[in-house]
Amino acid sequence: MPFIIKNEIGSIFIEDTVIQEIVGMAVIESYGVVDKASKDSFEEIFSYFGFDPSYKGIKITINNNNVDVDIYLILEYGIKIPAVCQNIIERVKYNLKFYTDISIDDVNIFVQGIRTEMDL
Repeated sequence: MPFIIKNEIGSIFIEDTVIQEIVGMAVIESYGVVDKASKDSFEEIFSYFGFDPSYKGIKITINNNNVDVDIYLILEYGIKIPAVCQNIIERVKYNLKFYTDISIDDVNIFVQGIRTEMDL
């Protein structure tokens, strides 16, 4: 379901995948993020076969033009998780406001794992 922005000239429809792409770029640019985790088994299967979309690990929910974002991440060992997550939340909200003029209601981050240098 697209996000709809109405103005005096007409309407702008922004698809979920566009929002997911913007969120994905903001997440990957953030310090401490190693990778995005699969949000469900469907994404896990696609990742196994080499198909790794940029919106992996990102779920967008739009209800009555209210946008909620769920982000599933793998973070780097040794970082302060609350500080990194707060930075990601601020970056996601800023980027979506800047590029689309969408204000986000909730950004939820689910840390699915920690990766050390030995894991690489």
